[in-house]
Amino acid sequence: MPAEYYCSVAILRDVTDQRKAEEALKESEEKFSKIFQSSPVGMVMTHLPDARCTDVNESYLKMIEYSSDEVIGRDSNELNIHPDPNRRVQLLKVLSEEGKITNFEIRARTKTGRIMIP
Repeated sequence: MPAEYYCSVAILRDVTDQRKAEEALKESEEKFSKIFQSSPVGMVMTHLPDARCTDVNESYLKMIEYSSDEVIGRDSNELNIHPDPNRRVQLLKVLSEEGKITNFEIRARTKTGRIMIP
């Protein structure tokens, strides 16, 4: 094809709304992270169905006497946190069915073996 026969195609689209949505999502994630990390209530995020810990806050780590490196990526069975395995099964069942846990008391074993009673 001779040099004088070039063809170009341009596709244009307005990404303003997409950028705004991305910025709003980033702000929301940052706000959630600040609240999660600074909460005086011990909190843990878990990936279902394998119940592996994906994130914990400092309050939770102080309660169970573990570091984040020891907890993240593991499930509570590996850490022997639940002294009552049946209660853990109930907890995971409620979490998988309802997507959240509210008003569900559970005992926990710390790294040093102390049993925490709610």
